[in-house]
Amino acid sequence: MKHILAFLFILGSLVSSAQCIDATLINLNVMCPAIWAPVCGCDGNTYSNTCEATNYGGVTSWTDGECTGLTCLPIPTGVDFGMCDMALGIAMTDSGCVSLSGCGYIGSDGIDYSLGFFTSSYACNASCLEDTTVFIECIDSTLIDLNAICPTVFLPVCGCNNITYVNACEAVNYGGVLTYTDGACIEQAPLCSNVSGLDFGLCQMFLGFASNGTSCSGYSGCGYIAGNIDYSTSFYTTLEECLSNCASASNCVDSTLINNAIDCIAIYDPVCGCDGITYGNSCVAIYYHGIMNYTSGECGVGVNELMEQIEIFPNPTNGFIQINADLGGRKELTVMTISGQTVLKDSFLNKKKTLDLSSLPPGMYLVKITSKDGNVTQRIIKE
Repeated sequence: MKHILAFLFILGSLVSSAQCIDATLINLNVMCPAIWAPVCGCDGNTYSNTCEATNYGGVTSWTDGECTGLTCLPIPTGVDFGMCDMALGIAMTDSGCVSLSGCGYIGSDGIDYSLGFFTSSYACNASCLEDTTVFIECIDSTLIDLNAICPTVFLPVCGCNNITYVNACEAVNYGGVLTYTDGACIEQAPLCSNVSGLDFGLCQMFLGFASNGTSCSGYSGCGYIAGNIDYSTSFYTTLEECLSNCASASNCVDSTLINNAIDCIAIYDPVCGCDGITYGNSCVAIYYHGIMNYTSGECGVGVNELMEQIEIFPNPTNGFIQINADLGGRKELTVMTISGQTVLKDSFLNKKKTLDLSSLPPGMYLVKITSKDGNVTQRIIKE
């Protein structure tokens, strides 16, 4: 009887998922425009626009605007979501925010955890560290016994403190770890890691755009983990985001990005390409000319010359950054998220400016400096 109920539970989860996701709609060859017109898919994920929701996510229905209402819902030890390899997202467990897979969002304890899954580790950490009031105990110092003689056999376990121990004996007696899982801990890959050639599984789920070493490409798979390494922070929802953050500065044009079938909107929002040419907007620069790097605004001073006149350090930073701008007149300063949302504005007359970013949450930001000589945008990482 238990086997029948388990089968019906899995079947029900799959049917529920099928009502929202239609895999036959997924077409990774479609080049969607780089337009931020967010929609909330029936799967609870925010997509940049309806084209990406349909062709990259296989979503059958959505509502206008970003998804809201996600809260931190920690998943207790022992709860699983079935043996399917469908990527569910990133959720808080006793090992921190990690990628999970399964057959659906209803756990083996019968609780619906759909609101506890996030599309990125940043979102998971931000929500859970702020909203969660109950924390799972991890270390008990009374368990530590450095005189204990543990076997030298290598049977690695991942402690709840995200440290890999040689075996369970060392985890308990040398680390005082209360809970652990079999196998080495999953490592977090650096931002913009080259994922070319990595195996993310045979699933057709679109993972996003990531670096291929020089440019950006779209990738699909079952989840963001490959070779026991989590590459979730290396993926972006749009090609434009990926290029602006991860494209190699030494390269300018990637002909594989050119797709004249893309219908770029006729809005004049000029960008200056790395080739020194002004394009009508970023969509035209990327999809019609294969431009990988550009700055906002029309080209004035040669783009490479202008970039050499701007220095921002340290990068990454824990709070303060120093800006050296060898430009004349008043400089307008704008700090934006990678999605284009302005989070800080300032201006300065001198060639040097110290800016305090300590109030901003960790992540990647764009620093735009506008002067009479032109515009320059550089990315920085706040740790």
